[in-house]
Amino acid sequence: MTPKQKLQRIILQQDRKTLAYEKKYARVVKRALIEQVNYAITHNGTINAEPMHKAVSTLFEDVALFFGVWQYNILDNKLVTKADGFFLNNLKIWMQIYMNTYIASHVTEINDTTQKQIQRILSKGIGQDFQTLAELLQTNIDSIASNFRAIMIARTETANAVNAAKKRSSDDWEDETGERLYKLWIHRFAKEPRSWHKSLDNDIAIPKEQYFRVIDPKGNEELMSRPHAEGATAKNTVNCSCQVMYVSERFAKSLAK
Repeated sequence: MTPKQKLQRIILQQDRKTLAYEKKYARVVKRALIEQVNYAITHNGTINAEPMHKAVSTLFEDVALFFGVWQYNILDNKLVTKADGFFLNNLKIWMQIYMNTYIASHVTEINDTTQKQIQRILSKGIGQDFQTLAELLQTNIDSIASNFRAIMIARTETANAVNAAKKRSSDDWEDETGERLYKLWIHRFAKEPRSWHKSLDNDIAIPKEQYFRVIDPKGNEELMSRPHAEGATAKNTVNCSCQVMYVSERFAKSLAK
């Protein structure tokens, strides 16, 4: 099996698992959205933040744990990892910190959008009695908690969890072995793919410390250490399911032959 064939096999395995997570958590996210709208119906348009926090946190814990260990195993051809000990403990500690910072901010943004959608609907019934406003929200529950939005949130947050966990695992691998790592940008199927993301999926691995030059059709450039890098703009992260893959220097050079 050639290096490129091996890479494609790994990508296919990764895609199957990622898609399963996206489908699973789209349903979880949709239930959270419906619960929030139902709460708003009886609480003067105010949402409860907890359902979405629980949904996204559970998603992150599930996905990050799997792909954190998965990335570590990819780097260790013998599959003799520290997944049952030191490495796994470190990964779980990092996951908790990450959830308390970045994931918390993601949930806040999602809830803010939901709240704005609810207020926009309620603004159409200004001056009406409580029952009328409640009925207005009930009538529009499918637009606020749409399948499209649930899928978009699940897709975005799954990709974020995958990429963040892989980065963490690669850091641990480097610390443990002293080995220099390379990385590949992997573009996943989308109905309306970002052409500038797709162009980065070229089987050319770059040193881990370098940035991917993400240039949109208008010529705007954003330097990203990986898909869903912290601080990246929404145009390069929302509804994006691109993933990074960290590989050994030897494997990176074999791809170039």
